[in-house]
Amino acid sequence: PPTAQLLAGFAFCATFVLQPLGALLFGYIGDTKGRKATLVITTFLMAIVCMTMPIAPTYVQISMTAAWLITLCRVVQGLALLGEIIGAQLYLTETIQPPTHYPVVGPVLCAADLGGIAALGIAVLTTATGLSWRIAFFVGAGIALIGSAAWMTKGIFLCSLR
Repeated sequence: PPTAQLLAGFAFCATFVLQPLGALLFGYIGDTKGRKATLVITTFLMAIVCMTMPIAPTYVQISMTAAWLITLCRVVQGLALLGEIIGAQLYLTETIQPPTHYPVVGPVLCAADLGGIAALGIAVLTTATGLSWRIAFFVGAGIALIGSAAWMTKGIFLCSLR
């Protein structure tokens, strides 16, 4: 249906369009509640979205509601993504003393880009082998849950760099 296709197009671009709004929102939260709170919130939001997308009902099962659910998930991803990346850089900058923080903060953006490349690789692998696209989100959910748990702990690695 044309409406579902239009919504799918919006869901794809929502991640990119809403990143600046997410940066503003989570920047404010980071300034008022702390950078660690921002990281826990954004990583947990990503985990929830990555767990919701693969178990969401299909269009055949619930029609347009499925398209709206996937779009909502992509909107949440768009809001959380930039807040997570920039929040991680700021958290590391503020918690690790110079000059140690320079080689630690720099790779955060590289790791984010490598994560995007890995996601594309998983997407290509699942589609080339005829597997469901939902498998990629299960992998992402596992990674996000590990990241959420890491941010909620004391951060043994980060504390050792102080």
